[in-house]
Amino acid sequence: MLVSDRPDGGFRPLVNKAVAPEGWMCLDGTLYIDKDGHLWLIYARKWIEVMVGEVYAQRLSEDLIHTAGAPIFLFKGSDAERAELITTGRRMGIVTNAPFIYTPDSDKLLLLWSSFRPNGEYVIGAAVSHTESLHGPCGSSSSRCTSSRKNLSS
Repeated sequence: MLVSDRPDGGFRPLVNKAVAPEGWMCLDGTLYIDKDGHLWLIYARKWIEVMVGEVYAQRLSEDLIHTAGAPIFLFKGSDAERAELITTGRRMGIVTNAPFIYTPDSDKLLLLWSSFRPNGEYVIGAAVSHTESLHGPCGSSSSRCTSSRKNLSS
């Protein structure tokens, strides 16, 4: 987490430690505030560590300094139709990048994320929760997140 007195720069770490689980290679953390006012960090676990990238939600304390509970697994890249196995050098895997929660109206919650195809094409996936909850249930969009249409957290 970075903080600043100005929106245009001078950012510094809020604390000198990672918020994601120790030892995990995580990236692209974004803040989400649920309908009950709880703070969440939504982040990707790097595919180069786990081969198939994963997306998690981690509850945060009100001061954003500590986590509140264990990370909640949302999905892995192989759950999506549009994300595919890529090869970079000697590594193979499925990328999950830039997870972001968007609430277009009061009836649904979208979790947007991105990946790649073997031809270098950049693709965006979306999981739709019709309950405004990270816990789903989740339906599909044109770029569905889970082929089995399970809850976001299953």
